[in-house]
Amino acid sequence: MTIQELKPKQRRQQQTRRRILEAALDLIADEGVEAASLRKIAARSHYSPAAMYEYFDNKEDIIIALCEEVDSLLADYLRQAEPNADPVGFLVEVGMRYIAFATEKPKEYHLMQLRNPLKPTHDSKVGSGAFGILLEAVGDLGTSLAPMDKFAFAYACWSFVHGLASLENQLKYAFELDFPATQRAALTRFIMTGTTS
Repeated sequence: MTIQELKPKQRRQQQTRRRILEAALDLIADEGVEAASLRKIAARSHYSPAAMYEYFDNKEDIIIALCEEVDSLLADYLRQAEPNADPVGFLVEVGMRYIAFATEKPKEYHLMQLRNPLKPTHDSKVGSGAFGILLEAVGDLGTSLAPMDKFAFAYACWSFVHGLASLENQLKYAFELDFPATQRAALTRFIMTGTTS
């Protein structure tokens, strides 16, 4: 159901919830998660702390909701990877979409670094969401990796692209470098090495 299909009261509630989450995300990006008190989030969202309790029980609920949204957004980015007949090429594309998320959505990427993106929240489990998409892409390699080896290799790929994205965010103003071409070449070599050993 889209927001346009909701009744006016439901639409206002969704918009208010969205405003609170956006205020929390901005505050965390500016001051860190420890400084993001309910009072400060309320002030940024222009709601009273009491009004916020209609939507969230506490600060932890807000953080959990944000983390779930970030995982969903990252999963959407990964799903946009260009289909490729070559499983290695597709896995490279998935990695490049992760890097695109990190550079295009810096606040969300920052939040993801503060919380374990592999840690289950509520009814989710490892293997769902963004990491599940990566696991599936690794499974498509068709190598003789055992299930635990596939998980370990997916985890290694996640770590590698996370490092590439972090380095780009730190170094993009210090070096004149074609980051996408360099990242693509490094990621391809990493995956090829991991699947031929």
